[in-house]
Amino acid sequence: MDFLEALEKLKQSTVFKEFSKEHKDSYLTHGFIMLDANIKKEWQIGYYSPKKDNIITFCVNGDIMQNPEEKVFKKEKKVLKLDTSKIKVPFSEAIIKANEIQKKKHPKHEPIKKIYIIQHLSEGQIWNVTYVTQTFNTLNIKIDSETGKIVSDNLVSLFRVEK
Repeated sequence: MDFLEALEKLKQSTVFKEFSKEHKDSYLTHGFIMLDANIKKEWQIGYYSPKKDNIITFCVNGDIMQNPEEKVFKKEKKVLKLDTSKIKVPFSEAIIKANEIQKKKHPKHEPIKKIYIIQHLSEGQIWNVTYVTQTFNTLNIKIDSETGKIVSDNLVSLFRVEK
């Protein structure tokens, strides 16, 4: 299921309609999905409440489930809103672009887990893709959600020690 389809399914749900009545200040911040043979594929869609400085996520697959509110983890001072009108690159295309970068630039680093997040960061609104590889590295690829342009790609060892 594409992100925008999952978002529409969420917005039509009773769970979300009740949430919206109680959290009028909340806004869409991200969509997250992990592709792994051992994990059920489901979109986790997040909404941020500036009043409470909390994030509320919804799991969207066959059913819709609201998770408890959590304190937000943020590098930036503000959690940026996700603008769905700027999502011109669908999830399926982000998968293809990320796979092409991995195969072309990092062929020896086969992914075992694939994490896709659509979010708005300082670089702009992006598909933030992270592959955990068989070689104990992470490959992070950022793809502009509107143009499909590769913003960055970085391969980092899981064993790299920060000083």
